[in-house]
Amino acid sequence: MAEKPKNAKRTGKRSKGFYAAVYGGIGGLLVLAVAIGYYSLISPGDSGLEIGEVVLPVGGTMDVPIANIPQPTPPRVPTPQTQPPSPISSPEAHSPPETMPQDNGGQPTRQEVYEPTIYEIAEQYVPDITHEVLGPTFVEFTENDDMHWPVLGEILMDFSTDVHIFDIALDQWRVNDSISIRAERGEAVRAAAAGIVGSVENTPESGAVVVIDHGNGWTTTYRQLDPHVTVAVGDVVSLGQIIGNVGTPSILARPLGYHVGFSVRADGQAINPHTVLSAMQ
Repeated sequence: MAEKPKNAKRTGKRSKGFYAAVYGGIGGLLVLAVAIGYYSLISPGDSGLEIGEVVLPVGGTMDVPIANIPQPTPPRVPTPQTQPPSPISSPEAHSPPETMPQDNGGQPTRQEVYEPTIYEIAEQYVPDITHEVLGPTFVEFTENDDMHWPVLGEILMDFSTDVHIFDIALDQWRVNDSISIRAERGEAVRAAAAGIVGSVENTPESGAVVVIDHGNGWTTTYRQLDPHVTVAVGDVVSLGQIIGNVGTPSILARPLGYHVGFSVRADGQAINPHTVLSAMQ
């Protein structure tokens, strides 16, 4: 067998030492580079990291006041614009503003613009609702008012509800809740007061009869009229308005001759006509 060289073992040991030295040098360089990079971030004698203009401590208590820390700027909110007044609700939409003469230190003074109400506007275009819908009205009668005579003439049979009087037509004594006024045939019969016609009828006992409601419970009744009266139920009559004419007396009132039977009631109670009729003229 061939003999192994004597320097073979020595050569292997030398190769291993060489590589170990190279790797150790490279590792040292890496450690040195890391250390240099780290200490370059930390200034000698400082206790924290520098961020912008503020130094924050790496450990321990912060020595910089919070007020010195830059705060984020809030986003800008646009200011809402004032909306112009609605042309419907604004008074300027209906009438232009008016100004007074410059008497306020040279500044014009605004004059108040009058806005009519809806009722005032309606009055210009809507007809009289009271007259068109409800019809003409009248002033209601009160106990302090006077009535006018339906016709002027002699009293043939007077009012009497507590004492019997003689009725020549019936040839008997009896009470009487009306008065009989002498008149001429065809003479005009007038309303004793303003009111509304409540009824018109023809009866064998009293001929044509008209009843007028004067308000406040007051009514007047006119008997012995001509059948062709000049008013109808629902008509509003004024004081002194002609409502008919004197007619031919009924068979029961014929002995009295031509006349008008007239009666007054208040809330259904018979009233002496002389207490409300004005003085005969």
